Amino acid sequence: MGSNKEKLRRTYVKALEINKPHMVLSYFAQPNVEPLVLDNLNAQILPASQ
Repeated sequence: MGSNKEKLRRTYVKALEINKPHMVLSYFAQPNVEPLVLDNLNAQILPASQ
C-alpha cells in the first residue's frame, strides 16, 4: 500500500510556535481539496487550515 507521489508537496510555512520558517509535507487527496499536513513539530496529521 502506498500513496501517489504527485499528491505530495513540500510546503514552506512559518511555524507559529517557534516563530521561524519551517517545511512541512502536504498531501492533496484531490486537486481542489484542502490538503492534509504532516509536520514533525506536531504529532497529528491536520488539515492545512489548522
